[in-house]
Amino acid sequence: MNKAQIHPLRVARCQHNLTTARLADEAKVGASTIWRAEHNYVINAESRRRLCAYFGKSSHELGLLHPDLSSPQMDHETSIEIQSNKPAQTALTELATDQLDRYLRAQEPSGPWLIFEAQKLSSLFDEQWNLNAILEPLRIILQGMQNMPASIRKNVLQLETQLTTRCISDEERQQLTVALDTSIQQSWQIFHTSSPRQVIVLGQALLHLVQQTYVFLDPTICPGFFSTIYNLIGAGFYFQNDYVAAQQAHTRAFNVAYAGHDLWNQAQSLNWYSIVANAGGKHLEAIHHLETALGCIEQRNDCEYLRLKAHLLANWAYNASIMGDQGTMQHKLEASVAFLEHLEPNEEFDLVRWHQMAGECMLINHQYAQAIHHLEQALTQLPPKWLERRILTLIPLAKAYAHQQERDASITIAREAASVIHAVASSLLQKRFSEYLFILKNEFPGDRCVREFISSAFASL
Repeated sequence: MNKAQIHPLRVARCQHNLTTARLADEAKVGASTIWRAEHNYVINAESRRRLCAYFGKSSHELGLLHPDLSSPQMDHETSIEIQSNKPAQTALTELATDQLDRYLRAQEPSGPWLIFEAQKLSSLFDEQWNLNAILEPLRIILQGMQNMPASIRKNVLQLETQLTTRCISDEERQQLTVALDTSIQQSWQIFHTSSPRQVIVLGQALLHLVQQTYVFLDPTICPGFFSTIYNLIGAGFYFQNDYVAAQQAHTRAFNVAYAGHDLWNQAQSLNWYSIVANAGGKHLEAIHHLETALGCIEQRNDCEYLRLKAHLLANWAYNASIMGDQGTMQHKLEASVAFLEHLEPNEEFDLVRWHQMAGECMLINHQYAQAIHHLEQALTQLPPKWLERRILTLIPLAKAYAHQQERDASITIAREAASVIHAVASSLLQKRFSEYLFILKNEFPGDRCVREFISSAFASL
């Protein structure tokens, strides 16, 4: 359904002069269920039946029918993101599948085969990939395949007649699960050190790999794998400034998690959905997603859920700061940091990331000294390899120094940010750096040093 169109259920509700709460009461469904349906989320069959009975319309007429996103094959066939980076995806995955198949069948000499594959992968250099950008995703995919049971790996490579689930022992199923889970976790680790393009292509390759093997997995495991991969792909699109594709990917992630009763990935998907909404200036919608996500995991208190709660609350504070609600901002920041007291550093969210977000909140509310304090504290503790988080700290810090009229400190920080941005190649981060340059120009009009720096910086973007 076109996201720009009004949802048919909302049209029917408005035609009957019903609020969400009134319809929920009369149709005997939850108000949150109606909200999900009107925002293109999957709702269960009983809720669909009650809404259809109330309005005297079919599920199709009310816009309640969705593709079965728990079906990996349908996702593969209809997924927009799968088609987006076809040359790069093909070059990476064929090395691990079709061409490896050909090599193993013919038992060709390894030297000529290796040259053939290197020549094929070298086409990625024309797309501005460097050697590490090619090898890192490839390593994750090949290690995942290496750690699979040999029988399943051969099935993926189509070297044998297709296996059935009856052929797989419990031990092999567990081995496959660990191999895929490890590859997915490694893909999120390089998310913080790689370009969005790498992340998207790696996500696409992993998605294909899981689609080829999901029939051998425990059905309760599959939703988590698919949802996590879709969120990875959506995150890549977000940092490419492609919010439409990001929203589609995160919606798929939520729908798969919802169908599989996976609360963790439901909350993760809603968190990413709120980040995309924030980027589009929809701050109330972003807060609603965050509130819904917190409701999903309210009763869970183990470490990773506490970390996720802290992340959700910090994002809420960030949206509140943009809306000028300093009271809510401060309250959510305090609630967020309380969850982090005894948690170890982590790429997703930790105390260092909290300081970075607190600094951004202070910057938005013109509290520049406090912003600098938080951002510098974050910067000193960030591992150098976490490039994306480093840039997200350097740019607001450079802005804060500019607003404080500390020109030299601002430019010094900005130079470091510029050097890292080139390594990441994110259009989102380039956009934020360009916004900083305009702030610098406005804070120091006519300054020759500033003018020269801006000129060189724009030329290098």
